[in-house]
Amino acid sequence: MMKKYNSQATKWLVIPSLISIAMLITGVVCVIVDISDIISQIGLISLGGLFSILFIACCLAEGSRYLTIDDEKIDLPRGADINGKTALKRTVAAIDGINSIESALRKGNRIVTKDTNFYSLRMKDGVIISFTLYAYGKNEEEIISTLKKKIGRMKPIIYVCNESGTILKKSGSLDDGSAQGFLVVKKYPLLYAENLSRFDCPQQIYGLPFGKVPNKEYLGTDRDGENEYALNLKQKLSPEEQNLIARMKNGDCELFTSEADSLLFLGMISNADDYEIIHCRAVGCDEAYPRDYTFLGYDIGYPASNAEAFSIICDCMFICRWHGCDKEGTLFADDFNKLNENGLFDSFDDAYHYMVKYLNEDWSEKGDYYIYEIRRK
Repeated sequence: MMKKYNSQATKWLVIPSLISIAMLITGVVCVIVDISDIISQIGLISLGGLFSILFIACCLAEGSRYLTIDDEKIDLPRGADINGKTALKRTVAAIDGINSIESALRKGNRIVTKDTNFYSLRMKDGVIISFTLYAYGKNEEEIISTLKKKIGRMKPIIYVCNESGTILKKSGSLDDGSAQGFLVVKKYPLLYAENLSRFDCPQQIYGLPFGKVPNKEYLGTDRDGENEYALNLKQKLSPEEQNLIARMKNGDCELFTSEADSLLFLGMISNADDYEIIHCRAVGCDEAYPRDYTFLGYDIGYPASNAEAFSIICDCMFICRWHGCDKEGTLFADDFNKLNENGLFDSFDDAYHYMVKYLNEDWSEKGDYYIYEIRRK
């Protein structure tokens, strides 16, 4: 069964096209019935004819940007990116030739551009086809959902680095509880204040503690979340709360799968006002994210859990607790300047390039990494 999706602009262009045609017809009728107002006749016919041609041409051009999906192929409109080159013709990709589909959210300036998902089809022959679906409006989710059903569920992407400069990309497990979910973390100003006494920097280096107020906040995963063994949980827990603690101790809640569980856990903490809830989703994961949560940026770190999390953004450029940063404090200056007001990267490309640069250093922390999309209410 084939599904066809038309550009949202096509629907809007139909309206002015019909209005322009109506103006043209009205002008012709005025001539036929010999209405004495010649200026109105000329104006209606001229403007109606001009705008009819303009809007109908635009409507037809936009109408050619349809997208279709059937059991055998996806037919993309012109403008898709194939291995870095823009295709001037329509692009057809065979469903059985698709190895995976990935998405990366690029943050807009909210004035001229808005947040946009960029999708990439990784074909089995090595070709990468990239495209956006913003022109299809509310149908974007349905298009991606339909495509994923055709090719099967997508797995989170893990970046493995066991030696400097060598990064292997592999698919994670659909059952990995660290790939997506909710995380209870400490609010950054409190975390900053708690760690300030450990630092004695002669000058400001990246976002390391320097002065009473942080020059930039970090809102990612590595923020000392509480865990099931924490000492400052409430003394008396309800049966529901005790059940959640038991599940956490059993390893069933690396990240909370529901906001309800994260709210329940937050309510157990005696100083709950010091914490907040964020949502994490590893790049490549096809599970839906909560729509009432706002995208904050990309973080890079070990598979996170409510017991612990490690981020190479936080440990290198904010609060160093393990490997820290380069001695000179200059190697990642350009990367630090690319961080947004949340201490995270706006684009997947910037996050990936920073990860590669960091893992190329001999002193950096080696292991398995996720690139997380971070969101918060």
